Amino acid sequence: MKGVWLLPSRGRPERLARFAEAAIKCGTTTPGWVLIHSDDFLAYRDIALPKGWELRTLQSQGMGDKFREIWPQVRGMDWVGWLVDDVVPQTEKWDTTLISGLNGKNVISCNDGARAPFRMCAPVFSGDLLRAVGYIYAPGFWHTYMDDVWERIGTVTGCWWVCMDVVLKHEDAFQSGVADLTHMQSYGKNSEDQAAFEAWRRDGMDAAVLAVLDLMRPQTEQIKEVAYG
Repeated sequence: MKGVWLLPSRGRPERLARFAEAAIKCGTTTPGWVLIHSDDFLAYRDIALPKGWELRTLQSQGMGDKFREIWPQVRGMDWVGWLVDDVVPQTEKWDTTLISGLNGKNVISCNDGARAPFRMCAPVFSGDLLRAVGYIYAPGFWHTYMDDVWERIGTVTGCWWVCMDVVLKHEDAFQSGVADLTHMQSYGKNSEDQAAFEAWRRDGMDAAVLAVLDLMRPQTEQIKEVAYG
């Protein structure tokens, strides 16, 4: 299956280096793209990445804009993963373990050591699921609340599963208590993102849920046929 992990990073080469070192130690074998702004290239270019990983320089600054800019390049893939630079892989072969559970219609996330299984961390999406919904990051979201979007879709439709055996420790500012400039910039538009989320709940959630249920329907009907003849 063709796919890629997407990891946006901004002003945090040391965090990316920590992730990369841990990922290499855990035997990461699947490809990944580190999404950085062109201004960050010199700071990131010498980081030793896992085999098959590369830097992708973009014009976008925020996470949402980066994902929307790269979306045309990944929308045809069989799977797409979403990582952040402050996760640290702990489990051997974490990547292939998560991907192995995909069925073309689901999203699987991991144990972040803090909020799982109630919150989504390091999700990997079936390509058909993303194409049914039409985005990884919906329009209007800068950084926050997009995980809330996918948690709502996943919970309502049943397409989301959390693999607690795979641990990618999320060492963000909420765990450490220390907020760097990137964190403050990322959450600096939290009120706008909250408004975008409320607008999505009002105007976009129904369409997304129905698209996923429609994608899952053949499987559901097949199960009923087997069960009831």
